[in-house]
Amino acid sequence: MGPDEYGRLISRIRLDLLELFGKEYIAQHVGEAYRAQQLKQTYQIYLAESLRLIGENTAKISGGRYLQVRWEDILHPKPEETRTPKEIIEKMKDTLSRL
Repeated sequence: MGPDEYGRLISRIRLDLLELFGKEYIAQHVGEAYRAQQLKQTYQIYLAESLRLIGENTAKISGGRYLQVRWEDILHPKPEETRTPKEIIEKMKDTLSRL
């Protein structure tokens, strides 16, 4: 969850309740909102992956094409590698030398 999302969660806090309940109210509110968002995202990933696998299995039986990208990869793409192979090898050597 990024700063924009935290700002959105906190902006929904009722100020009259903030004065009444204090910091604990903020912590509880943000925690509940975060859990609700995680549950929703988990369900979306589960549903999308289930449908993708059904489509893949059906396509394999009939010899058709199917979607190969996962929903989670669309939501959270992996950063593109910008290091050269030599830089990667040096990093691995450095890491192994510290063990």
